[in-house]
Amino acid sequence: MLRRAARTYPGGIAPSTYTEFEPTSAARAHIACTWVGVVGAQSGVAAPERAGYTDRVLPDGCIDMIWDGTTLFVAGPDTHAVELDSPPAAGSFHVGVRFRPGRASPFLGVPAVELRDQRVDAGALMGEAVATRWREELGSLTPVAAASTLEQRIAALAPPFDDDLVARADAVLRRARHERVSELAGTLGLSERSLHRVCVDGFGYGPKMLQRVLRFREFLALAERRPDATVAALAAEAGYHDQSHCNRDCLRLSGLAPSALLANRGVRSVQDAAA
Repeated sequence: MLRRAARTYPGGIAPSTYTEFEPTSAARAHIACTWVGVVGAQSGVAAPERAGYTDRVLPDGCIDMIWDGTTLFVAGPDTHAVELDSPPAAGSFHVGVRFRPGRASPFLGVPAVELRDQRVDAGALMGEAVATRWREELGSLTPVAAASTLEQRIAALAPPFDDDLVARADAVLRRARHERVSELAGTLGLSERSLHRVCVDGFGYGPKMLQRVLRFREFLALAERRPDATVAALAAEAGYHDQSHCNRDCLRLSGLAPSALLANRGVRSVQDAAA
């Protein structure tokens, strides 16, 4: 697999790592990346960083299928930060296949809204026989090999896609952060009600929530590229009305004010490398 992005989190004996890989399958149009997160042995580090590389997962508009060495499950699109109840154990790992926004539902057989803020066992979506076969195969592999194999198995499920629906979803992603809902609906030739249905079925969010998540991820991406920029400057460039608007959305989506969130980059989100 071609490495896409990597991040190392300093620790004691061995650091924690999070690495993304470019998809290699024919389903690359629908898969954003595969990823591997391994928790290192942390020593002499204060909580919450002492045993892992993250203490929360931030909304990103994506759906992932994840294997943790025991459980194979689907993480739906989140509307808020998902905080870990306890630090992950040293040596534990997660590997995943991340679908591009709006592309997971045909693979999984359910509208994205049914997975919103959910962690669902894969057997409930693809059938227990298939999920058991996959778990047995993945259980004998290293994390990197498991990520590659999981991608191959998912790619083999690729259903026929409606080109018009794909084009519409892509247009929503390109425009949603910048246009009002009424303007976006008009641009796509849809009523606002129809746009809402397209968004909840494909992305798991209504258009306003999708706007909020996309703007938030843009803010984080800008902060990653420009670590010396002020919060006000980043907020303006990301499309927020003002810094107060940014503050409200960051609190709603991450549980932290922007300054606190950015001060903790590198330990607060497993998706940091995606920025």
